Amino acid sequence: MAISRIQWLLAKMKPTLLLILTVSITQSAHILPKKSVAIDKNSVLVLFGTRHGNRHPEVFLQENPRSWGQEGNTELTSFGKRQGLGLGKELRSFVGDLISRNYNSSQVKYYSSSANRCQMTLQTVTAALHDPEQWGDWDKKWYDHWSPVPYAIDDPLLRMYAVKECKGNDKVWAPIDQDSLPSLKKLKTENSAELKYFADNTKWNMGNLGKAADLADNLIEIDLFKAEYPAWVKAPKLKGYTVEKLKAKILEFAEVHQNACAEYGPCGNLMAGYWLQDIIDKLVTANSGKGPRVVGYASHTEITLSVMKLMGYKKDELTTSAGFVVEFKRLPKPSVRLLNHDPNPIDDHVIYPAELAPKLKKEADKDGFVPLEAFFSFAKPYVPPHLIKKSKKHFHTLPYGMAVIIGCNGSVWVTTALPETTLEEDGSHVHEFQIVPLDARLAMVRVAACIRLLRDYSISLYLNSLTTCYEMSQPYEVKELAEQETSSRLAYLIAARLLQEAQQQN
Repeated sequence: MAISRIQWLLAKMKPTLLLILTVSITQSAHILPKKSVAIDKNSVLVLFGTRHGNRHPEVFLQENPRSWGQEGNTELTSFGKRQGLGLGKELRSFVGDLISRNYNSSQVKYYSSSANRCQMTLQTVTAALHDPEQWGDWDKKWYDHWSPVPYAIDDPLLRMYAVKECKGNDKVWAPIDQDSLPSLKKLKTENSAELKYFADNTKWNMGNLGKAADLADNLIEIDLFKAEYPAWVKAPKLKGYTVEKLKAKILEFAEVHQNACAEYGPCGNLMAGYWLQDIIDKLVTANSGKGPRVVGYASHTEITLSVMKLMGYKKDELTTSAGFVVEFKRLPKPSVRLLNHDPNPIDDHVIYPAELAPKLKKEADKDGFVPLEAFFSFAKPYVPPHLIKKSKKHFHTLPYGMAVIIGCNGSVWVTTALPETTLEEDGSHVHEFQIVPLDARLAMVRVAACIRLLRDYSISLYLNSLTTCYEMSQPYEVKELAEQETSSRLAYLIAARLLQEAQQQN
């Protein structure tokens, strides 16, 4: 949504309805704090991810002459630019002296989806983060408060649904696009009369809930630009509905498919798996005393919300320009703090503690910091120590463009490169500045799936068992490895081959 659904309704509702809504909000929704938390004095890395700012709808309503939307469908609006700038200002205040105001390539790294709205959001964020001064103030006459800041475009990382080479996209999105998930079916059934009313008046096919989401996007923009509502919204002819109630109902469909993806495991995992791995890689690098101090990402609702869920955030939706801040410190012990950031609602932004998954909440200290190992065990593959086969070597480079670290304590690390292979003569980390090929990323996902399969069927984890699983799993798609019928059959075949090889060696 463009602004918080709650904030939007509070601003537009009549007093009597406002009172009713306020009561429900205090019971079920989180009210944004007025002030951001302060960065910990020991923090050495801040990662932030954001959904793009307010954008225009994919399809425009045509009932009235339109005074807005000149940028084009799905393009960033002036409000979206202001949201991005507000985020950048708040991040600048939050990170303080951790990075310089002038851009410095050794201090920061930024990534964006290829979508215009994401790139432009990141550009406005970095404009405020890097307001140039002294030697960086290159043109005081025209651009006194702006300097260009580079970023990498990485769709496999931040817009997986647009990567044509990823054959899993169509399959994980099918039950969402077809509204066949139970939650989407229920939504259509319970709102059949309303959807028919929408269809009759927009002439759009409301057989797909995505069109209802487009309608919600239009209402949000009409309100922001102070334009006129269509007559059928201003004076509803749907039984039991006032204009306020109808607008609230329409807003229930905002981002419906994107939120469903984040909630639906196969979709959320595919959309955000690489991003999660990149975040973990950056934390490992920071824990070794190297790497950038601030890393930023600009993505989309379903990807940003999915990676937040994978990290342990309890979150069900994201407003535009909202997302996460992950703060890392090495002292007194390696720890991370998971924070939210939200617009309030356009120009102001606030950074505040996140609600955590129960497993992480139990590990958090009074300031909200979670031990790094506890965070890793939640977010990445873990194997019971008794299943780890003893070996003098824990670091293994696999012939798939990636590597794995098998720890005796059960922690298993899947990465693109081993620490000792990523250092150049000057001590810089090569993988910090290289785009990881798609085939290597797909291999990492398959290896992680094999680790879980071996763990679930109590097969010892060591280099040979892992490569055997990887090779024997090739006829299957990665998501099939989580299905009981496929995994049980594959586990039996893997165990049989490993036993045969062991007997031959003896």
